[in-house]
Amino acid sequence: MHVEVHGEGPTVLLIPGANMGAWSWFRQVPPMQRLARVLTYDPPGIGRSSEEALAKCTRPAQTEAALDALRSTDTASCTVVAANEGGFVALDLALAHPECVERLVLLEAGLAGAAEAWLSAEAQALNDAVAQLSPADRRRCEVGLQLAPGFIKRNPGSLDRLLETYEANAPRAEVAAAYAEAAEAWVAPSLQGLAGMPVLLLSGEEDRYQAPGMQNALARALPWARREVVTQCGYLPHLERADAVNRAVMTFVQEAMSPASAAARWRTDARGQRLAADDAWAARQAELDARPANPLPLVPLPKVARR
Repeated sequence: MHVEVHGEGPTVLLIPGANMGAWSWFRQVPPMQRLARVLTYDPPGIGRSSEEALAKCTRPAQTEAALDALRSTDTASCTVVAANEGGFVALDLALAHPECVERLVLLEAGLAGAAEAWLSAEAQALNDAVAQLSPADRRRCEVGLQLAPGFIKRNPGSLDRLLETYEANAPRAEVAAAYAEAAEAWVAPSLQGLAGMPVLLLSGEEDRYQAPGMQNALARALPWARREVVTQCGYLPHLERADAVNRAVMTFVQEAMSPASAAARWRTDARGQRLAADDAWAARQAELDARPANPLPLVPLPKVARR
């Protein structure tokens, strides 16, 4: 399995979402590595770990892969950050090896029961409507729904660049199917074993893709967790609002070292919600983005012809 270490400081392990690899954290690694020791890895069957067998795509094997990423880098414990369905892996890791997980950050993660659907009604309707399109066209429609309304207009070419990078790193069809089967077979465990562990739940204010019941169920199962809303983003907050997510994660990590100064950097909006963003951090992120430090240059995709 391919694992990379970036920077120095308190360790943060980044667990990607379904069918994603280390590349999906390209907006987190450059700024975070200035403050932390960041671990990224390609799960079994993904990216530079694509040679690994399909048998390693099961849920227990995915948890073991995250543990291997820690062991291979001599990491005793760390903050674990997981996106979307990677939250299943993070929860299993924290329950099975609590000594390895100091703090837990879940981005757009949910908790599904037998009677709850993962997708929103809008996402299910979209899947039905695009069923006859090519895989690439279906993916374009799906990611378009995952992004917040207005994001593509505010960021011209962003969808093309994101899809181009995904296609360059996409898993084989049989690997994607194995991961989907593992996600559907996952049984939500009792999370009482995590009581006392600091947990941060981050969700996009304009998420249209995931069924609301998923995140609500997770929040009910973790009543002590801090729940934050990231504005102007949907199902992919770490890509849409990297400035906000990076600041929220690093503030959460640094609370253990300097609680007072970290807590002072949170803001409260008119509705009483603490938002994971502020002007100072946004300005700093803009400065970082202006530097030629992106290790994954993104090339625009050609437009999809309308049928």
